[in-house]
Amino acid sequence: HGFPRPFLMPGVLPRPGDTVHDCVCRAHHLAVAWFLAKGLDKHFHLLCLEDDARFRFDDASERVGAALDTLERWERWQSLHIGHIAMGPIFPLGNRLAGLGPARGLVRSTVPHTSHCYVLNRRHVRSIFQRVPQHLWKRPLMVEGMWAIPADERFAMTLPVATQCVMP
Repeated sequence: HGFPRPFLMPGVLPRPGDTVHDCVCRAHHLAVAWFLAKGLDKHFHLLCLEDDARFRFDDASERVGAALDTLERWERWQSLHIGHIAMGPIFPLGNRLAGLGPARGLVRSTVPHTSHCYVLNRRHVRSIFQRVPQHLWKRPLMVEGMWAIPADERFAMTLPVATQCVMP
């Protein structure tokens, strides 16, 4: 897939009354907390990839890199959904990001349903984390839906580069 060696985070143990979704969301929150505690947001975007996700293409890193390069020139993006299932309207960008080169394959996604693989912009991840408390770090505000992020700053790749290979 071409990505650098990842930082691996352990999952979380269920609490009484937890659903699988509760555990997944708490694990995502924990991963973001760890990322911020290490100060990694000073240099890196956060790629969240669950253990049951798989890349579909050998050149996955090049595909994601090209999408990030396009978005980086615009800077007003907060999330890029790499394994994207649209649960609401999507708006193709085409070449509408004037002066930024081709934006083919990128869309604005009103309700991205993709917890298994996404990128959070390093410039915004800290403010998102501060705005959304752990008990709300679940759909629809975070993880799946991402409603805590303005709709015009949620992007997705129309051809999913990652997919979930196990049903929770």
